Amino acid sequence: MENSLPPFDDELDDDNQETTPAPKKRKSPWVGDVVAAMGCCALGLLLYGFYLNVSWIEALWVAAALYLLGSVFLVRASRRWYGESVERKFVARLFKRAPADWLMQASVPVAGLGDADVVVAINGVSYALEIKSQSAIKYENPFVGREKLVDGRGRALQRDPVAQVRAVATRLGARPVLWFPRARLVKEVCMRCGVFLVTGNEKQLIRAMERHVQRTK
Repeated sequence: MENSLPPFDDELDDDNQETTPAPKKRKSPWVGDVVAAMGCCALGLLLYGFYLNVSWIEALWVAAALYLLGSVFLVRASRRWYGESVERKFVARLFKRAPADWLMQASVPVAGLGDADVVVAINGVSYALEIKSQSAIKYENPFVGREKLVDGRGRALQRDPVAQVRAVATRLGARPVLWFPRARLVKEVCMRCGVFLVTGNEKQLIRAMERHVQRTK
């Protein structure tokens, strides 16, 4: 597995950008949502403007529904765009600050599951990292019942990142690591399900991974 760098953000060194190869650019998932939102809004405007053989009241209601649907797509697109920007930023930071003996590859394709954000090989052991952008995250491990991750208000996350990273890691034959670089509280947890949970920036992740490697030797 070759050591390759993703595109760097503005706060990183220009020298590294020029001398380090970047992985293939993947399609941004939020683009489709933006296109769908624009299509809904355009169709709503067309319907309301020309009525299309319906009364203006009916056209207004349908146009409003289409605009509402378009706004849903826009909200989803903004969340996906933010998640992607956080991922790119912290992947770049991780590649810059990781130990020299770490072999890393970003955006590793996984058939049917999208990709692994980063795959790291340390002392011959592979780890699949999944990066999430939430800043308010809590780990709940009740005495009775299943462990889970919730947001700052105690609500379940819309998509279970634990199941996601486990599936990707299993497909790659790697150990799953779930990383929340923007989380307010710094924490590292070896979950019962086998996922290594880390909250905090790239320095916290590197230290946590090194401790985890020592524990699992």
